[in-house]
Amino acid sequence: MKSIVGFCCFVTLACTPAFGEIRLLGQPYAFSLSAGPGMMYGTAYEIVYQDSASEDYLSELRWELKPLWYLGLKASFGPGDILRRWGISLELAVKAGLPMKTGTLEDRDWLTSTVPGSLTHFSSHDNKTRAAVLADLDFAFSLPFKGRFFFKPLLSLDYVFLSMEARNGYIQYGPNYPSSSRTAPYEPWSSSWKKEPMTGSGITYIQHWILLSPGIGFGAVLDRVTLEASFKITPAILCITIDNHLLWGTVFTDYMAGGLALEPALDISVELAKNMSLGLTASYRHMVKTRGDTVVDEKGKEAYAVPGVGGSGLRLFDGGLYFKVRL
Repeated sequence: MKSIVGFCCFVTLACTPAFGEIRLLGQPYAFSLSAGPGMMYGTAYEIVYQDSASEDYLSELRWELKPLWYLGLKASFGPGDILRRWGISLELAVKAGLPMKTGTLEDRDWLTSTVPGSLTHFSSHDNKTRAAVLADLDFAFSLPFKGRFFFKPLLSLDYVFLSMEARNGYIQYGPNYPSSSRTAPYEPWSSSWKKEPMTGSGITYIQHWILLSPGIGFGAVLDRVTLEASFKITPAILCITIDNHLLWGTVFTDYMAGGLALEPALDISVELAKNMSLGLTASYRHMVKTRGDTVVDEKGKEAYAVPGVGGSGLRLFDGGLYFKVRL
């Protein structure tokens, strides 16, 4: 046992010439921590298609995040000098949104109409984002060239969680109001219809996204300034959403996959002192055409599935400020 402990101590000392520095692949590696505030601005989309073979909407709900403020934290492990030689890096970033009113929910329906394809129902409500968490795990391989530049193929595992609540507002159903004697076909919606006020909580909506994305990055180190741009793209998407219509006593759960996700990003940092820097980051997430089956659970009835009618999307700009310390 003593010989094993002694050998471990020898390896540790041999591989670590200085405190806080690890030698790997022939060069020093280091840990760093970043933290700072940021803002998201965009919309989450909840979609119901007319049927599994159609691209036409039966219903669309637009949940605004305009804006949503957050606090972010990132831990990184990578080459101490990215321009020295090739290396690997690993980053974990987590952003937590602050509970707040983030705009409106607009709910539109295109039910069977006397004029085919016409909007039949519209409502608008306050959207309160109750919780939001974005977590990204990136593995990258960096290759320096031309002295000041580097190239980074990367693979990213991303998770997005949004929890929202529609409150108050109004419905604008006119003669198509469900409690009236009117049934399909419905009258085309008119902006002149009376706005009927609503109070309290009407709908809660949750999105879970998981994405596995390959990407590329390119950067440059110019004296104390580091610039890096990246782009990720993937069809490898899983999404689960839960819509609880509180007034109806009905829960709609969508199990979806596929579609397309794009994410360009830009990072600019300035070295303030040795091992300390200040940076700005900006990115845009564009997730569309994710689609799957819907399970409908009505109060007092047996749940049933409707294949191929559930859809979801997310378009989100993200800008943040961070302070980074290299340990």
